[in-house]
Amino acid sequence: MTFSLFNRSFPFVELIESELKALQEAAAILDTLFLDFQELTSKCMRIRSLAAESETAADEVTRQLALTFLKPEERKDIYELNLALQDSMLAVKNVSTRVGLYGCQIQKGAQSLTRILLEMLAECSRLIDNLKIARPVDENRRKMRRLKEEAQMFLLVCLGETYESEPKTPSEVLEVVKWGQIYDRLEETLISTSRLVSIVEGMILKNV
Repeated sequence: MTFSLFNRSFPFVELIESELKALQEAAAILDTLFLDFQELTSKCMRIRSLAAESETAADEVTRQLALTFLKPEERKDIYELNLALQDSMLAVKNVSTRVGLYGCQIQKGAQSLTRILLEMLAECSRLIDNLKIARPVDENRRKMRRLKEEAQMFLLVCLGETYESEPKTPSEVLEVVKWGQIYDRLEETLISTSRLVSIVEGMILKNV
């Protein structure tokens, strides 16, 4: 069965795929950023540029929704998918903005979370491919459940290590505060991406 909204005769598929591609590239840059802070400014600028490109594509999706005849439930699905992609991109940009603003010391645990983020986005890409043929998503759902559990575990470990570090100087206290906020933004990013994947799964389940 072919899912009509992702038939090439509609304008949405290429726009949605371009948003996802920009999001994946931004997340990959964020992952390298947590490996080291070399070229921090240029990396953060690139993420902002990708966010702007994604926003342009999202605006075009909104315009095309106004021009294309669709059933109400189909229009709602595309609208929510477009919005979820933008929420995830904004969350990634917010993390990079915090890191660029703070210039704090690296904590390797943060990269455990960005690696899970990349896996989630890879899964989302596979699911969007599945939209074109309405393939069942049971295996994808099991994998996403595992990734969510891993993300929660790593987040708790990272926060625990941060807050149990027993800072002794004002600069060490400030470092704890900085990383607490960065981990909050990383958690928001993982939640947004999880919601994005759930929306795509729901679209597939309606059409299998």
